[in-house]
Amino acid sequence: MTDLSSWTKAADGQLSRTAADALVVLARARVSAADERPLLSTMLADGEHRIPVLDLWRNALADRMTRGPAWKALFRWVTIADHYPELAGVVGRLAADLGEDPEIRRALRFHLNWWGTRGISRQTMLTLLAHLDGRDSR
Repeated sequence: MTDLSSWTKAADGQLSRTAADALVVLARARVSAADERPLLSTMLADGEHRIPVLDLWRNALADRMTRGPAWKALFRWVTIADHYPELAGVVGRLAADLGEDPEIRRALRFHLNWWGTRGISRQTMLTLLAHLDGRDSR
């Protein structure tokens, strides 16, 4: 994961794009066939791979070719968090960390509000917005 995230900072734009493409694919991976939680969410939760996973998300959301698929992948995480309360905290911390970038923050706020009318509960939307705004209980 660390090696892949180092590609996000490579001078070679193709390596950065490959890392963004990889995040989109990896974000869809599940913990197991019986557990729909995203495998990468466990890496965020364990702390050991947190920074590399954040770098991959930031890169994919910033890249013009992968931002659409990356937002779709994040929407999937958010809808799953609606059903797994323990995942809501992980996704909330991800939202807060991603929100450190002003452009991503603005887009994330828009998406959370939009998703709140189209697929996630109002409570999940408010919880994630609270994390984004620093009003969570971290």
